[in-house]
Amino acid sequence: MGIDHSTQTLAFCLSIDGVPEYWEEISLKGSTAFERVGDLYGKLAARFDNEQVDILVIEKTARVNSLDTAIKLGFVAGVIIGYFANKKVKVFEAPALSWQAATAKPTLSKADKLALRAANPKRSKSWYSNEERKIRKQRIIDWVYENFGMLVPSDCADAICISVYGSRKL
Repeated sequence: MGIDHSTQTLAFCLSIDGVPEYWEEISLKGSTAFERVGDLYGKLAARFDNEQVDILVIEKTARVNSLDTAIKLGFVAGVIIGYFANKKVKVFEAPALSWQAATAKPTLSKADKLALRAANPKRSKSWYSNEERKIRKQRIIDWVYENFGMLVPSDCADAICISVYGSRKL
């Protein structure tokens, strides 16, 4: 199973031999990070208590814009890892660059970045970063569609790629 998570959502994909069988995105409820991780634990238990999961591959937190966000992502990852480790599931981390390179290859080349800047001159650095992120996310969605014929939301596409990556690597 592959999992992509944020402080607001959890997306997962159950796959068999690298073929996605079921995926879902779960919204976390609560006005604080503590309320959302409590909600997450309850939703994991309700969804997976009777599910046989052998291996969990979770995206490794790589780069965030603030220490506070990194800590809150750690809360979420800790609940996920703790829940599945308690069920004796083997847990592995997948660095974003590794699973992306092994599946969708969404990284923008220098030429891609220059073309984006030429087509959209005089934009802010943050605008370009945001557009590059949108392009990467769309490439991942497109890869899932091209390989499995499924049109899924961005976070589910990430979870599918993480699951496929885990199936290939483990």
